[in-house]
Amino acid sequence: MNYLFGDSTPSELTSNFLEFFRDALDFSVFALLANERINDGKERIEALRAEAGVEIDRLNRFITTVTTNVGAAEKAAGGAADSPTSLCATNIGESIAHAKGATVDSIRQKLAAEIAQIEAEENATREATETALATLLRPHDPPDARATMHVTIEGSGSYDSRREVHAGFGLDWIFDLAIPDGHIWSAPLRVERIVPQLEIRAPQLSGFFSKEVKIRPQKIARYVVTDFSDDGSMVTIRMRAELGTEAGFDFTVEDEWVKGTRVGEADDASVGPFDIHTDDTPKLIELAEKLRATAPELEQKQLRSATVGEAKFAALPSFVTFVESFVAMMTPIVREISERSLTANELVIRRALSNDRREEIFVSKKTLREKYAELDARLRAVFAPLGLDAPTPSQRPPNAKTTSEKPPVRAELPKSLPPPAAIPSPPPPPSSAMKTMPKARISSSDLKTLPVSTITSPTAVSSPAMSAPPTAPSSPAALASLSSAARPATSSAPEIKMTDDPSRNQVLVAALKKIALLSRNGRTDEAYREYATLFSSAAFSDYRPDDQRAALRLMVLAKSPPPTSDIVREAHRAALGRIDALVKSSSEPADYELLGIAHVVLEDATAAGEAFSKALSIERAKNPQSELCGNLMKRVAAL
Repeated sequence: MNYLFGDSTPSELTSNFLEFFRDALDFSVFALLANERINDGKERIEALRAEAGVEIDRLNRFITTVTTNVGAAEKAAGGAADSPTSLCATNIGESIAHAKGATVDSIRQKLAAEIAQIEAEENATREATETALATLLRPHDPPDARATMHVTIEGSGSYDSRREVHAGFGLDWIFDLAIPDGHIWSAPLRVERIVPQLEIRAPQLSGFFSKEVKIRPQKIARYVVTDFSDDGSMVTIRMRAELGTEAGFDFTVEDEWVKGTRVGEADDASVGPFDIHTDDTPKLIELAEKLRATAPELEQKQLRSATVGEAKFAALPSFVTFVESFVAMMTPIVREISERSLTANELVIRRALSNDRREEIFVSKKTLREKYAELDARLRAVFAPLGLDAPTPSQRPPNAKTTSEKPPVRAELPKSLPPPAAIPSPPPPPSSAMKTMPKARISSSDLKTLPVSTITSPTAVSSPAMSAPPTAPSSPAALASLSSAARPATSSAPEIKMTDDPSRNQVLVAALKKIALLSRNGRTDEAYREYATLFSSAAFSDYRPDDQRAALRLMVLAKSPPPTSDIVREAHRAALGRIDALVKSSSEPADYELLGIAHVVLEDATAAGEAFSKALSIERAKNPQSELCGNLMKRVAAL
């Protein structure tokens, strides 16, 4: 279906461009901020290297001064070379040299660790930008994109299904397509499932002694489709007599034209291209159309790759250059839509409805401008070619249609759910990068400013007991989701604080931030598996009670918990034993509340009621007017 411009003149748009444009702006802002963060990280590395060099130079000058003074003092003291004084001077010199070497090693190791941290942050930022790109492209194809669907059988007998797309502004990408259980492509597909009893005329060797090629009827209904591709205009089908053999046929179907090729052994004279009989052409076109009809049933899932020219998208030297090309592709379309919209401050397109009615889809330019309004002027300038800042004069274009059509049904474009903005770079290190940071208490609000732990492979952080899990940044939304998860659905729980052991907190906070990152990326099952692993680990029992409470509340009192599933129940089952231990050791009413909520998730209403009642009894004795009392009364009444 082609869309119309706002003045009802025809357009070449075959999809809702305004929806794509809205999401494209969200992605572009994300990519520009990610680029700023990456550049800031590179500058931080240079600053750290320079500061380390200054510190080593200072150390060298200090050592030179000390050793010179030691030597001068030894000479002034006099005495034989083997005298106690001389031996003492020698020992001091050796100690100074050892201290110097150890200090230089320490400076370099600290520098290497800080650089590794910044590089890990850059890698995570790049991965997050590619994820944002996938989020944009999964439901949308850019207007100039050309897509080809491929389904290819593998050695295991299962099909690999993918969708390869090329866009004119230089981006190529491949999405894996999910094949549902029981789908036609879920097992080796024989032709008879699509077109029963299919038979065509094709070349075949005949004769016992004198082999010659003749055109004979060939039954191909039992052949297996080993490869299918469709680029929207041309369909290619490869079929073989059996899996693992090369004997079969290749067909290319385009409109009403069909080309056939027999495939087989090199010495087989019947192998090669052949003309399709007129009566067989409709059969093969029917086969192609029925295979093509399976494409909408395969959902785009994982982004397999994204490249710009020869470079991987995530490894681009600058995302700014890419966004500029992206905006340049959209600019002429946006400007034409703007010129043909009959209202000055909106972009409008139309599509036909039933009963000779049309739907008018619109979005205000102000709404679109707000998406990049918080960028600095240098980055906002990237969007200037779109012309959204100046209203278009309200006038009917010269070639606008004047019709007696009914007034259109107006529908405002829904608001988008943009990817989170790239988080600002961490502040630069103190004046001396070699200073030791003081110990500090970490509260739930502090988590907003910490870079979220991330991994580049599923096994990069396997256990919360690891002493030095890799960390990397995420976005404010991921951090906000973590801190908001720390706030319960009610206000029963006090502020979550973590205690002063930085080596232990680093491991625990890293595990929790990894879970937050998984949740932000929609990988809820993996996040709750990580919760189960954390609460089941031996290391968790060694954390201080307040630290355990902090972690447990992030899950149990989540403000937006996912639907209950076996994985979610397993995580709460793992948490149950930890909460029970806290209850027995301190009898805090808030701990009993956690226990009750966990039992609710595990569908044990009796145990939940007992826990809530116990919590209410304890809290009433302390302060019957407290907000916790009121919340607990509601929980008891709800059971």
